Amino acid sequence: MEYAPKLFGEMPERDVRSWTVLLSVFTRIGASRMMLELFKEMQVERVCPNQSMLSSVLKSCSGLRDFRMGKGIHGWILRNDVSVKCGALDDAERLFETMKERDTVTWNNGI
Repeated sequence: MEYAPKLFGEMPERDVRSWTVLLSVFTRIGASRMMLELFKEMQVERVCPNQSMLSSVLKSCSGLRDFRMGKGIHGWILRNDVSVKCGALDDAERLFETMKERDTVTWNNGI
């Protein structure tokens, strides 16, 4: 498993699907801390998470008892979901794009 991040880093293009696969593998093997670190890296690369990935992130937050990040992710899911369902796609995109730095603190504060 130690080679997965190295191989992933060498990929010429990384999209939300490849990030989701990598993060879900770390979640399944119980490497929650590593998964959350990779999730932060994904945010820096401005890759918008999908529902499957966010589910894995919440599972990792639970495993680590990281209530703050879990609450922030949950809030982001709710806001983004409401914006999309109401047809306010621009609002949903702006919600994510307003985050200048994509670390845990700005992720939670941006929500």
